[in-house]
Amino acid sequence: MDCNRLDYIKNVTDQGDEIQWAYPEYPIGAYFRLNFKRRESTTVVESHARELQKKGSLIILSQVPHECKDKTTGEQKKIPDGYKKRYLTHIVELVNEGSEDEPQWEKSSWGIFRWVKVHWIADLRNWDSIPVDKEVMRAEWGCP
Repeated sequence: MDCNRLDYIKNVTDQGDEIQWAYPEYPIGAYFRLNFKRRESTTVVESHARELQKKGSLIILSQVPHECKDKTTGEQKKIPDGYKKRYLTHIVELVNEGSEDEPQWEKSSWGIFRWVKVHWIADLRNWDSIPVDKEVMRAEWGCP
């Protein structure tokens, strides 16, 4: 993977109540819609999604796991102590220009999206193997 194409980090959140992570069902090589939530000022989100980098750019997806219901028992699954952190869970590639995706957008709250292809996904069943963003993403932000 050419990390020179790494252009963006996007925070994602699963809105369901049955899974702890967003986009867990897409293996390496799969394509999916990377959603952007509409806000009151939809033109800002639409403009951002449309102009988000260019075709071929790589995006890191980061997320914090959330509590959900166990599919078998229906009981609430708690996040273990020490695991309420932001994790780096995916690396995806933009497969279209924003102008190519825009005609497919819908009016729903999650109807704004960009088509992406999965290049890497963490083992979401093994939390200790998932990179924690503040441990991996070290950067000099120019602050004293």
